[in-house]
Amino acid sequence: MQEGGGSDASTEQRPAEQLGLNGHRHPALHLKARHGLLLSNKQRGQEVLGVEFRRYLDALIMLPAQIVRSGRRIIFRLLNYNDWVPDLLETWAELRRGPHWT
Repeated sequence: MQEGGGSDASTEQRPAEQLGLNGHRHPALHLKARHGLLLSNKQRGQEVLGVEFRRYLDALIMLPAQIVRSGRRIIFRLLNYNDWVPDLLETWAELRRGPHWT
């Protein structure tokens, strides 16, 4: 919030602020919130935001994977699959595309 009568657009809260995640007090929760906000399927994004953090870790972060270095490539092989894997891969693709604020 700015002093001096800024416009309405400058006083709007960002999504992370709406969730109470401003600052770096809870970086892991910030990761979960950012992931939920990046999903193009808004219903799944709301599910990510609403799920308990421990379940989020178990379903999306602690996936068993094999990392293979072959030539100049690094290959990530997921050794387990659940309903959240397509959403995780979609978010990864979004992040690789670059910034969304341009």
